[in-house]
Amino acid sequence: MLEKHQIIQKYIQGVSLGLGNSLLIVGNAGTGKTETLMTTLKTLNYQENQHYRYISNYITPIELFVALQRINELKEPKLLVLDD
Repeated sequence: MLEKHQIIQKYIQGVSLGLGNSLLIVGNAGTGKTETLMTTLKTLNYQENQHYRYISNYITPIELFVALQRINELKEPKLLVLDD
């Protein structure tokens, strides 16, 4: 049986292949959500600011709008990671 982190990895891979257009990962603090996501992106040879953009903590509505526009400048799969 797959562990929770392996299931998350499969979902991330699916989104990066275009099998889905969004993914929301929710869980208690300290359970490895961000670590699993970042490790999976590295495993897929994706580089920050080339294939994905990582934003953590607070972002204003205008900053979010600009970030969404800039995602189109990235190489495929053009991922935006919003982390609290």
